[in-house]
Amino acid sequence: MLLGIIGLFNTFTYYYAYKYTTIANAVLTHYTAPIIVAFLAPVFLKEKITKRLIIIIIIASAGLWIMLNGFSFKEGHTAGIIAGIISGFTYAIIIIVIRIYSQDFHPLVLAFFSNIVIILLLAPFVREFPFNALWTFLVMGIVYSTIAPLLYFSGLKYVTANKTAVLGYLEPVSAIILSMIFLSEMPGINSIIGGVLIIFSGYLTLKNSPEAGKRGSLKVRKLFFFFCTMALWHFCTLTASAADRLELTLSEAINMSLRENLSLAGERINPKIAEADIKFRKGEFDPNIDLKATESYKKSSSPSLLTGSEERTANGDISLGGKVNTGTTYELKWANERSKSNSPYLTTNPYYTSALVLTMTQPLLKGIGKEVQESNLNVARNNYEASRLSLDDKSIGIIADTARAYWDLAFARYDFEVAELSLKLAQNLLAEAKAKIDAGLLAPVEIFKAEAEASLREESLLKAKKLVFDMADRLRVVINMKDWQAELIPIEKTPVPTDIQPVEKATDTAFNNRKDYKQASIEYKNKEILRKYFDNQKYPDLNLIGSAGLNGLNGAYDNTLDRLGSGDYYSWQFGLSLRIPIGNSAAEGTYLKAMHEEEKSGITLKILEQKITAEVREAWRTVQLASETISATKKTRTAAEKRFEAEKGRFKVGMATLNDVLKFQEEYAKALSSEKRAEVDYAKATVELERIKGTLGHW
Repeated sequence: MLLGIIGLFNTFTYYYAYKYTTIANAVLTHYTAPIIVAFLAPVFLKEKITKRLIIIIIIASAGLWIMLNGFSFKEGHTAGIIAGIISGFTYAIIIIVIRIYSQDFHPLVLAFFSNIVIILLLAPFVREFPFNALWTFLVMGIVYSTIAPLLYFSGLKYVTANKTAVLGYLEPVSAIILSMIFLSEMPGINSIIGGVLIIFSGYLTLKNSPEAGKRGSLKVRKLFFFFCTMALWHFCTLTASAADRLELTLSEAINMSLRENLSLAGERINPKIAEADIKFRKGEFDPNIDLKATESYKKSSSPSLLTGSEERTANGDISLGGKVNTGTTYELKWANERSKSNSPYLTTNPYYTSALVLTMTQPLLKGIGKEVQESNLNVARNNYEASRLSLDDKSIGIIADTARAYWDLAFARYDFEVAELSLKLAQNLLAEAKAKIDAGLLAPVEIFKAEAEASLREESLLKAKKLVFDMADRLRVVINMKDWQAELIPIEKTPVPTDIQPVEKATDTAFNNRKDYKQASIEYKNKEILRKYFDNQKYPDLNLIGSAGLNGLNGAYDNTLDRLGSGDYYSWQFGLSLRIPIGNSAAEGTYLKAMHEEEKSGITLKILEQKITAEVREAWRTVQLASETISATKKTRTAAEKRFEAEKGRFKVGMATLNDVLKFQEEYAKALSSEKRAEVDYAKATVELERIKGTLGHW
């Protein structure tokens, strides 16, 4: 039961890590298990940690690190990384538990009861039965949930937990080898170097293994090395082979275009720049600490017997000041001074003074209030949101371009197949015409018509082939694919027409989701903020000023501080300051400029609203037309196929001419092409409607 619960929790946290962080982070954190096992095995299994084992773990970990291009920590990945670490810890616990139980229980018993526990725990969450993928789940149940655990449990009976954990590093290497064999995916140089290091660590783990004896160990090492060599040989063979076939789904093509697009990479920097500007604007309200220490000496002739001719002064000040978002400025200053003079009339010489004073200034007209003071900060925040919207809008444009290029290639390939079929039909008819001529059932001159038509269709096939290459290169450019030799094969099926939402609702969706509309709205909001700010700047500069403080004086500094703290000696000040600009042309001109810019931004927003409404209505009608066209072309294709089959039968019995058969062949080929064109047009129209609605990123 414990094994089933831990295994389920391990799987859950591993999948959670895959979902909420990068694949590299998930795998690297999961495979901290060998390190954890190395510390747990001596405690629970009394296994020794050797220098050889530590070196093997370091080699395998380095190989995994290189294979996955290292660890990366990004904002929002914390939960996934923590889940990966937990999955690594539970994986280590599983190895320890299995190693203990495998000594007393048969592997069948362990596999059976752990699977039973998992079934009981997950059964309440099952809501449907996967009939359409039944065979897949049966294979997974037999191979993954039965055979694999039996082999794993059996192996752990004879192999130490530490070595089992290290051999677990071979899992990602096996995944790469299997993807090479079954998916024709070529690993990069990092995967090759990392894989070699992991394989080498596995070889060191099995080398001189005492569990299997000398002969058994030798056989295991030879077999292990044989399979590794065969895998590398298979990789070299595939790498040196001719042009690859790359089957692409639409989502895979979109992911490639978003991942590799350079303009999008540049666009991703703009939100960071805008975020830095927010930080800069917030700095306007950061407090400041000022420290000041000076010493001065003055010797001069004295105009009076009351003053001395020499004076030495030392000052030490510290102050804390700043501005809050209401416009209030403040300063708390502690000033200290030591003065010494040769004046004979000083009762205390030298003497110390100390004062603690709080000064505050509050604007009453110009600059008053949080809204005015945070104008630049609010504009910066809006600019940050606008930069994120611009990034999303750029992404949507790239997705739309990718989808259009993808469907154009899909149609070009299908049209090429139709051209091949058309040529084959013409060639078959040519052979049949020759047979009829040889039998005297057809005039010899008819052979020229069949040959001419076959030549025309061969020419059409060459044009269709060129179009396939052109559309493939266009898709390569869109997805930034550097391999110009691989044959791109779109495998996505065109979407089936469905009922679309009413045009009014589609328009509302566009206004709620269009990134350019939201950007324009933010721009209008910024203009409004600046207009209000510059309107406030026209007012006179009227400030309320107040200060209060304590002071002390004595011949000894500590007594001076005592007098300062007694509160018997104090000062205060309260008043108003007013500054009135004459003419105020600069402020008036800036305000008028901001007002007209706000007015212009509002007009731009209304124009965009009209444009969006028209675009949605046009795209909505295009989708409707494309949907109806699919139905019409299906009927046309069915009718053309029946007419062609009928005419072909009539030609065989001599009731139709060669021209009639060629005509209906051509009509049938055109009907096939038109049907596929209608399906592709519907797919592209759907993409365009989603782009115009601003929902393509969710599609």
